[in-house]
Order: sequence, then structure tokens, then C-alpha cells
Amino acid sequence: MREALVILPGFDNDGRDMKHVGDNLANALAAVFGGCTVTWGYGYDPTQPKGEPVALYTVAYDPVDPTNDGRLAQIALEHWRWAGQLFGYIRFADGTVRIVDIEEAKRTGRIPLPGVRVAAVPGFDYRTDDEAFIHNPNAKE
Repeated sequence: MREALVILPGFDNDGRDMKHVGDNLANALAAVFGGCTVTWGYGYDPTQPKGEPVALYTVAYDPVDPTNDGRLAQIALEHWRWAGQLFGYIRFADGTVRIVDIEEAKRTGRIPLPGVRVAAVPGFDYRTDDEAFIHNPNAKE
């Protein structure tokens, strides 16, 4: 197994606390991957010279199983959208990092995964191009 990571800011773009979104994200990741560790820190970029509080949500999974990347991506995207984010940071278990343009993902209905695969955005078909099952919490087993 390898570690994967999703970053969610502590506050939305209007300064509202995102703890409820973060708690939900941690619980969703724990339910799918068997656990989640949350670490708090600060994110810095040219627009945030003083840094902004961020939470790092770390899970572990087997990078060989192609459904794991899609599950992580869809859960992350659902929560970034809920938090009103424009971009999201995700690191997959194989080490691939993506800065996801949330608007582009909503427009195209896809989010890029490591390699050539893509995952459907929640509300679309929940399948990769190779038809592997991703994650649909509403699916009847």
C-alpha cells in the first residue's frame, strides 16, 4: 500500500469555516479506505503570502487497483465542490499529483487520474474509460 493525499482549506473563499466539510471528507475517506489521518498546516502560494489554514487528508491504498484512484478523486471532487473551491490538490498513491480545475471538471464531467485513465465527476456515470467501477454511494449492490 501507498499513501495518497487530498488537501482542503480550513475556510472557504468567503472566510467561512469548512470544518463540517472536512469532517464529512474524513468520514467518507475512512469508510472507503478503512481509515483517514487528518493533519493541519498552512498552504502558501503567491496569493496567500501569509498562508492559509489547510487540512491534509491522508489515506493508504494499493495503487495497482485502478478503482482506488477513481474513488479518491470522486470523493475529493465532491468535497471541493461543497467547499466552493476553484482548484483542488490531490496526490494519488503512485505519487502522481494533480491540481484539479474544479470548473473544468464540472464542465467536462471528468477528472484526470494517473496514467491515461479518467474518472467521472459525481452525478455522471461513475465509471472510468475502461468501464471499471469507481464509486457510487447510491448504487445498489
